[in-house]
Amino acid sequence: ARGEGEGRTPLLTAVGDVAVPDQVLLGDAGSGKTTFVNYLTYLLAQAYLGNGGPQLPEPLQAALPARVVLRRAAEHIPIDAECGKVGMLWDTLQADLAERLGEAAAAYLFPHLQERWLQQGVFLLDGLDEVPQAGRRRRCLLEAVQALRAELEPERRMLLTARPYAYADPEWQLPGFAVLALAPFSEEQVEHFVQRWYQAVRPAMGWDAATAAQRGERLAQALRERAYLADLASRPLLLTLMATLHSSWGQLPEDRADLYEESVGLLLSRWQKGREARGPDGQPVQDPGIERALKLGQ
Repeated sequence: ARGEGEGRTPLLTAVGDVAVPDQVLLGDAGSGKTTFVNYLTYLLAQAYLGNGGPQLPEPLQAALPARVVLRRAAEHIPIDAECGKVGMLWDTLQADLAERLGEAAAAYLFPHLQERWLQQGVFLLDGLDEVPQAGRRRRCLLEAVQALRAELEPERRMLLTARPYAYADPEWQLPGFAVLALAPFSEEQVEHFVQRWYQAVRPAMGWDAATAAQRGERLAQALRERAYLADLASRPLLLTLMATLHSSWGQLPEDRADLYEESVGLLLSRWQKGREARGPDGQPVQDPGIERALKLGQ
């Protein structure tokens, strides 16, 4: 989420807009879409349980979050499916419960949660771009989303995330959904991130407070002095990769090509890991993904 102040960001306020309950959140690779969804899920769950936390916009208060990772939902779409059905999304939520609580507990709990979600739910649907187009999976998934929307009361809310290229084609757009876009980090937010990063890694690295502060200032100075680094740092994922390299090595590679090589290596090994979509047969489903978004090989 972007911004500071009372835990209430402009993006959270927009998501809670009474006039537009259904929204699509667009952002490039590494812009923070999944982080935002996960954090919003956490905030909603804390508020629902009465555990306090930042004040949410009124329409989001007392709402029970249902987070759906759409690439997992695609695994519940049969290879020969002709249309998408709402059961594909419900099956995904129940399967997620089963992974965490066991089959028996999920079977018992799911009907109760389903009723609550229909009455008080906020549905957070993450990663349309990670759903393969092959075998009509993406089309079926969008049909399932529309079927779920038809089951919900008008005041219930849905948020779907995607990369811009995956939502540019009118074929993949959802009628009645407003479009939001994640803004890049400002210079102030980059410096705040660097400070917090070094505070967070200090215990693991065995540094005292002064050493961590000095190392953080060196990274912040490098980002200020090298224009191409400042551009990369406006994207949260790439900033995280550079902070990882800097805290491990004590500096960033001087050569731009070396920096790109090391960053891409971290990106592919850490961020892309576990994002592979699979079909009902358990086999990987190939689809243009991170390579396309980052224009690798061009």
